[in-house]
Parts: sequence; C-alpha cells; structure tokens
Amino acid sequence: MAGKKFSSYHLAAALRREPDPAAALRLFLNPPTSATPSSAPFRYSLRCYDIIISKLAAARLFPAMDIQPDACTYNILIRAAAASGSLEHARRLFDEMLRRGIAPTVVTFSTVVAALCNAGQLEEAFEVKEMMVRRHKVSPNAYVYASLMKGLCEKGDVDDAVRLKEEMAGNAELLLDSAVYATLVRALFQVGRKGEVVGMLEEMKGRGIVADRVVYNAIIAGFCEDERDPSAAFAVLDDMKKSGCKADAVTYNTLVACLCKLGRW
Repeated sequence: MAGKKFSSYHLAAALRREPDPAAALRLFLNPPTSATPSSAPFRYSLRCYDIIISKLAAARLFPAMDIQPDACTYNILIRAAAASGSLEHARRLFDEMLRRGIAPTVVTFSTVVAALCNAGQLEEAFEVKEMMVRRHKVSPNAYVYASLMKGLCEKGDVDDAVRLKEEMAGNAELLLDSAVYATLVRALFQVGRKGEVVGMLEEMKGRGIVADRVVYNAIIAGFCEDERDPSAAFAVLDDMKKSGCKADAVTYNTLVACLCKLGRW
C-alpha cells in the first residue's frame, strides 16, 4: 500500500465495512493521509457523508459530530430510514426537521412521498403533496408524480393516475416521459382495460414521446398475461423491431415464459 493515496473512495469503502459507529466516526474525522507537509486537505465525497450520517443516526451518535444538521442531512437520514423499511422513523425525522425550523426541499418531499406510496399510505402521500405546495411553496417534481401514479396504479385506480398524468402534462416545468406511460400501460392491462393501450400509445406519439423498450416490454407482458394466444405479444415484438427499438433479455424471457405456460415449446 506504500505510495498509494487514500482517497474518498477508499474512505467510503472503509466506513461501509466498519460495524462500530464510534470507530467509523473516528476514521471519518481522521482519515489516513500522506505525512508530507505539502499534502492537500482531505476531500470528502458526498458518499462518505451519506454513510457516516446514516451510521451515526442509526446508533443515535449524531450529536458527536458537533454540527447543526441542515436539509441535506435530513434528506439523507429520511432516505436511509425509508430504505430500511422504517416509515415511522422517516416520519419522526421529517417532523423533527420541521420543529427545528429547517425548510424541507423538493428532495425531502419526494423521498417522503415515495416512502408513503411504497407503504400503501396513498392518502397521507397526497396530503404531503398538498402540504408542500400550500404551506411550503415547493412545487412537486416528476419523481413525486411518478411515485403517486405508481401507487394509484398498484391499487387499480387507473383513472386517478391518468388525471395525475394530465396535471403533470399541464406543468411546463415537468417532462412527461416513457416511464410514466409504461406505468399506465401495465395498470390498464391489470384492470382489464387493454383496449385503451393503443390510445395511450397514440397519445405518446402526439406528444413526441418515443415508445422505448420499457413501454414495449410492458405491452408484451400485458398481452402474455392476458391472453391464451400470444400472437398479439409477437405482433408487438414485430412493431418494436420496425420502430428500431431493440428487444432485450426481458422481452424474450417474457415471451418464452408465455409459450412454456401455454405448453407451446
């Protein structure tokens, strides 16, 4: 290891491996550096801060850093709590943030909304969306809309998801993309409204949005799950090729699984 520079990449890896939060903090505060006087100050990466903040929060050692947390700090903590499945902890962190007078950012709200949607708490997720606009004057971003639409679609509430899509389309600062339509296409198949899929594709074209592999795979999967005859799915595969969109492993695995399920191999 002699002569090798200890970088922020190495520090992040070491912090991730260290099971003792106190030891991780000591390493963070005093990373190994070159002993030469001309050495530049150690440059911490955002990943290093992300890891140490998450470890200290989990061990309730956060005050040991002797710094005042800001919105960025809370965003990391809330994201870590949500990722670990602790929605209640994420809620408490959000409430604590407000009590401290720290203004939530669009990243804060998008993280909270996504966590609520993933937990099936759609009513509360929509309340947070309203709060961010009315109380905090923060406009929802595409990630907020995508999380809400996905949550609605998973509950089979396609009409409300479509209304959200139109609300999003009416905002010049937000960009509708193929991922939004892929979510809606999957939902239409799930609720037995496959006849509306073609109209959804035409709408995409009218808005200048190119159907990509994700959209085509969603349609192929829908036909494979919906029909005993996979001919419709193979017709979509032909259209996919003609449009210049290359099929991938997901495409072919879906079709092969469909044929096997029907006993056609």
